[in-house]
Amino acid sequence: KRGKRDMQGEKGESVAEFYEKNGYYIVPNLLSKEEVESLKDELTQVALGKRGDIKGLSKVSTLDSDESNPDAVLRNFLAFHHPHKMSPLLLSCVSHPQIVSVLQQVVGPNVKCMQTMAFVKYAGKPGQAWHQDE
Repeated sequence: KRGKRDMQGEKGESVAEFYEKNGYYIVPNLLSKEEVESLKDELTQVALGKRGDIKGLSKVSTLDSDESNPDAVLRNFLAFHHPHKMSPLLLSCVSHPQIVSVLQQVVGPNVKCMQTMAFVKYAGKPGQAWHQDE
């Protein structure tokens, strides 16, 4: 199991310094391939309505997509708002040690989660520009 990460940006600068200068920080392999696939599968179940109805989310017709193929299902959506309310697995991302560790290096020890959103960003699809509301 991977432990807490202590990372650096370019030329030895801290994660916080890199983020402040560039507005982003990429952490390769922050989640394992297994974790990513598990989250993708769970989001597919949410999309299919198998974790309950979501107000404002159109149900995917099995005629339009193969339920066994997460990519086929998820391509029908742009974003999911508050997916943590539908799934304990998606909720667990809020306190995932690897994610929290990186956030604490950027903002300090008092990290809070105000909302969750899952953006589905396949090539050629429109997307949501990165922004900050608070």
